[in-house]
Order: sequence, then structure tokens, then C-alpha cells
Amino acid sequence: MSDYFPPELLFEILLLLPPKDLIRCMCVSKAWNACIRDGRFTKRHLQRSINTNSARTILFSLWGTLYPKDFFLLAISDDDSFSTAVEIWQPLVERRGWGEISILGSCNGLVCIKSTENAEIALWNPSIQKFKRIPFTPSVSSPQYGFGYDSTNDDYKLVEIEKISTPYSVDVSKWSWENITNGSWPYCVALSYEVHVYSLKSNLWKKIQSMPSKGLELVSKIHFSNGALNWVMSDNNMSIILTLDLATEKYGEFYCPVNGILDVSIELEVLGGYLCVCILNYNNSEFGIWVMKEYGARESWTLLHSSISHLCKRYKPLVFSKNGEMVLVRSESHPGLRWFDLEEEVDEYTETRGMPPHNGEATFVVGSLCLLDGEPVICTRQPRVSRGGSNRRSRPGLSISGVNLCLFLIVMPDSLYFDMKIMLTITVSSLGETSGGATFYVLHLPLHLLANTRAKELCYVLVSRAFGSGKSN
Repeated sequence: MSDYFPPELLFEILLLLPPKDLIRCMCVSKAWNACIRDGRFTKRHLQRSINTNSARTILFSLWGTLYPKDFFLLAISDDDSFSTAVEIWQPLVERRGWGEISILGSCNGLVCIKSTENAEIALWNPSIQKFKRIPFTPSVSSPQYGFGYDSTNDDYKLVEIEKISTPYSVDVSKWSWENITNGSWPYCVALSYEVHVYSLKSNLWKKIQSMPSKGLELVSKIHFSNGALNWVMSDNNMSIILTLDLATEKYGEFYCPVNGILDVSIELEVLGGYLCVCILNYNNSEFGIWVMKEYGARESWTLLHSSISHLCKRYKPLVFSKNGEMVLVRSESHPGLRWFDLEEEVDEYTETRGMPPHNGEATFVVGSLCLLDGEPVICTRQPRVSRGGSNRRSRPGLSISGVNLCLFLIVMPDSLYFDMKIMLTITVSSLGETSGGATFYVLHLPLHLLANTRAKELCYVLVSRAFGSGKSN
């Protein structure tokens, strides 16, 4: 079929498709497969999705005490409506069923996750269900992690920051009751931070220059923006944002829009590629979202949204609407999503189908083909009782990424052609989906039926059932 299209035209047409459809198109022909696997295509597709604010998805990870987190993927269409959330399997399958999966960071459609049960770390693309494990030696302490992309060296990097507390002697004569009550007494430990960096390209860890703490403590999650990892360092009197450039591995800093004081909570986020700070003032319950329009320039901090937060709850900004006039936010106290209208300064609750009524963590993930050559996520977990008490129905046959082994039939005009393929990607069981004069049929097939029946006879039976008659040629 690709013979009818010039390669340049085929390249531009495929760029318009979401990752799920591109994975299906890889089965059409060797030419299509090679085009989609090309590194230039992967980068162009990702850049187009970012520039046009398309291929937007929200990854939900449910909080639980008895079971590890379940993950759900929710797609946002171009009209800012939501599709039905789909439960997906994560690659770090728990063995005993009590560990949790935490999200360490996300960038370019990749999510870095860590298992608390067996201390495994993996890079995961939930849009195409591919992953790669990261070699990792567990730390005695509880380090913090940041994940991002080094565009200069075309490399993804994971940064581990470990706090080291060194005891030292102090002059106890300087202690007073006033110093103790206001939190300014001399500390008995000195804080320092060791930093290690993992490179996906070299598949190795290395130690770099220690982080300059300046007597401040790391108090936020680490987020990637503008080629650097960013986090908040704070004490009772001052808050700064410390940065680590992933290309040069040099540190930098700039000030927050509001200094850290005892009654203010500061959270760092990324919204639409911009670094943003969410500030909650416990004195007046005022919640504000500040955006840095020009990275590194303190004067570019702009108040994007301000409101009174009932019960002093924070909101996490996730993504802009298609036209940029609204912001999708997630409340830390309510399981639903809300659109904040930036002009009217009102918020509206939006219904999400397929999501269980439990709170959890929400992460914005752009759909991409990154890690296309990674390992497929294979579900090996047995069905269990859900939190609601009802048993989950097991799917027949082999489950790959939550999808059964499938027979893929292509019916061409005036001729019949069929071929058996294992669909390693997310597929729907729709019949009669027409595209370019060809009809695509996807039929679910249990594994035992494939193992006990010759392929030629099986195709004859399925084609006969689909069309009423048929011949196996």
C-alpha cells in the first residue's frame, strides 16, 4: 500500500496519528514499520505533540494500603473532553502483593517508576506499553529522584540525591528557650547531599559534584523543565529553586516568588513546559499558581491563578486546555478533576468515566513513541479482589499489556489476504474499521486454541464464520 504514497507524504500523514494507531500501522508493511521506527520520525512526532498540545493523557496511580497502586490512563481529546479511563499494567509486577509503585518523574512521554517492594526502577512509556529496567543498588537512606532529557547529548538521565547528615559539636551555652520555640537553635548535624546520575545511553551510574545546600533543606519533588532538573530548597526564612543542568551537570539557582515562612506551603510543578510554583497560605487559605514565563528570570514570575482554598487544600496543575484559556487541576482531597477558567476565574468539575472512586496521584504524560525498542509490558499477575469487593474477571488466553492474543485480518478490495500476528499493543475488538479501501478485523483468540489447531485450518474457520463462506488459499 505504501507504493501508492511518496515516502515524504507517508511520513507527514503518519505524524498526525496518535501513538496507539502508529503501533497498529507498524503491522501494515515493512516500509511503514521502518518509517515509524526511524529516530527522526519519533522526534518529529513528539515535537508536534508538544507544539500543538495534542496526544494529552493523564496517568492515575491509586493510593492503597493493601495492594500496590493500580494505574489508569485517561486521554484528553482536542475538544478537552475525556475518553473512558483504561486500566493498564505497570512493568514492575509485585511478587508478594504489598509493595507500592512510586512515580519518580516524567518527561517526553516516559515515566520513571520505582517499586518499594524489591527496589526496582524502570523507564516506562504507558502510551505504547514499553519499558526498560534501570540497574540500581538500593540505598540505606531514602533518596529523592529526578528524571529528565539531555537534548545536547540526546540522552535520558535519572538523578539520585541522597541526604547525608553529619553530627558536629555545638556551644550549648548559646541555647535558649526563645531559640528553641522559634526553631532557630543551633543544629547538631550538618546537611550535605550526594548526587549520582544514571545515563540511559551508557546504561551506567556515576557520581557528580555534591549539591550546594547552603544550609537549606530539599523540601519539594524534583521536576524537569528547560533542560534542567529543578527543586525547592527552603528553611523558615528563605526559599530558593536549585537547578541541575543535565547537559553540563552544573548547578544554578533563582528565587521563588514568595519566600518560605512557617505558614506557607510551596510545591513545585511543571505546566505546559513552564516551571510553576503552587503556594498555599495557611493564614488566609489563599492558593496561588505562579508561572515562570522566562526560565531563570525572577521578574518573569506571573500569577496565573488565585483562589480561596477551602479546608486549606492544594491543587496540582496538570495541563492547559487546547486554547490555553483553562487549566486542568487535581485536588489533593477530591478524586475528580477540575477545569480552572483563567479569565472568568471559576472552576468546573469534570466527570471522568472508568475511574474508581479513590484518590491518588495524577501525572500529565504526552503520548509519544519514546522507548519503542523497549521490552513489552506483560501481565503475569493473577486476578485479585478489587477494593470495591467484587472479583475482577480474568481475560481468556495470554494477556499482553492487558490485551489478548489476536488474529489480525486485512481484507483488500477484490482480493482476500490474511495473516496471523501477535498484537503487542493496545487494541480494540472492533470489526469493519475501514481505512483507505481496506477493512481491518481484529478477533480475540485464546492461546490454547492457537496451540492445538493448525494455522491454516484456524484461518479457514474464522474467515468462514466472519463472511459465511471462504476458502483457505
